[in-house]
Order: sequence, then structure tokens, then C-alpha cells
Amino acid sequence: MRDCDEAGAPFDVVALQLLDALLLPAVEPDPDEAEIRPPKPLNDEQREAARHRGVPYLLEAGPGTGKTQTLVGRVAGLVDEGIDPRSILVLTFSNKAAGELSERIAGLRPEAASAMWIR
Repeated sequence: MRDCDEAGAPFDVVALQLLDALLLPAVEPDPDEAEIRPPKPLNDEQREAARHRGVPYLLEAGPGTGKTQTLVGRVAGLVDEGIDPRSILVLTFSNKAAGELSERIAGLRPEAASAMWIR
């Protein structure tokens, strides 16, 4: 897993996320929660994190601070810069979070969401 070393991601973390994505059942969203809301604008800290390029970026944030919103902004920015969505991998800590992230990205960039790996 040479790519893990180059990205600075620990092999064990990447392997666990990939195995979870492959082996855990998909979590279906509650129909009431499936409504796609327009995204809120990013605040200054979220915008800084979303625009970061280069070395791996560790963002530590608590519940309700807009982590998913920031990731959606980051993905939208990458796609707008011409990055091939098939080369984007977004790893989350749960299938539910992956589903929400996928829905939000699909609301902004439908063509990108279907080509990305979101787990």
C-alpha cells in the first residue's frame, strides 16, 4: 500500500475503512431525512479547510461544526478545478455519514457524485 504512505494515511485506518465499506450493509436513509437541502455557505475556517491543497490536512472538529459541509465544499472545489471525480476517494467513519455525504454532493455535482468513491 505505497499510496497510503505517500498520502500520510496509516495503513490500518485505510484498510479498516475499505473493509467496512465492502462488508458492512448499506444504511438506507429515512425517507423524511432524504430531502436535499441547499448547502449553507462555508464560514472562514471551513473555507480555508475546503480550499487546502497539497499535504494531508488534519481537521479536528466536534459535532455540529460543519465537517460534512466542509467536505462537500472541498469536493465541489476539486471538481470545479478540473480534478477527475473518479480519482477522488472520501472515507468516512460510518455508512450513514457516507450516505449523507454522497447525497449532498449529488445535490451540487450530480455527475461527480456517481463517479466518486465515497465510503
